[in-house]
Amino acid sequence: MSLSSTGPDPDIEQFAPETGLLDIELKTAVRPARLEDAPELARLRDLACEHIAQQRGGAVALLSEFPEQDSLKASLEPGSATERLFIIALIGNTPVGYCSAAITQLEQGYALCRISELFVESPAQEIGMGALLLQFTTEWAVERQCAGIDATVMPGDRETKNFFETFGLVARAITVHQDLSGR
Repeated sequence: MSLSSTGPDPDIEQFAPETGLLDIELKTAVRPARLEDAPELARLRDLACEHIAQQRGGAVALLSEFPEQDSLKASLEPGSATERLFIIALIGNTPVGYCSAAITQLEQGYALCRISELFVESPAQEIGMGALLLQFTTEWAVERQCAGIDATVMPGDRETKNFFETFGLVARAITVHQDLSGR
């Protein structure tokens, strides 16, 4: 499964003589990440970690909720579990974002898709790459008969919260924390 735009190849240029502008249409796509994507995914993940570290509670979140790079790399191995998703967003052939999710089986047959990471570089956020990642993830979850989808947003990160709310994800729990290291 992959999602892509209907636009032409990124190398196709259209010159508009009346405006004097060169219009380049970009081909966007989302597909399952592969082992050869690991270096670019590591770069994107470093950017995501920088973003989270700047948020309130980010330092603890990075320690407690972000798996090590090696475990993410293992999920790219061929034949990794069907209960786990790792996808990459591309503009042309350039990776600009990624999403990692997994299915958790709860009581009474309730399956929950949990997005552990979803990140898109700033310039690509404005052209809907996050939406493509979330659409792909939602379709994947529906195909696996998940009854719900969760994602975590750091407190005060209104932009990310607003993004998820646009797609119908709303707060259902708030985690509270007290730092005891300074006592």
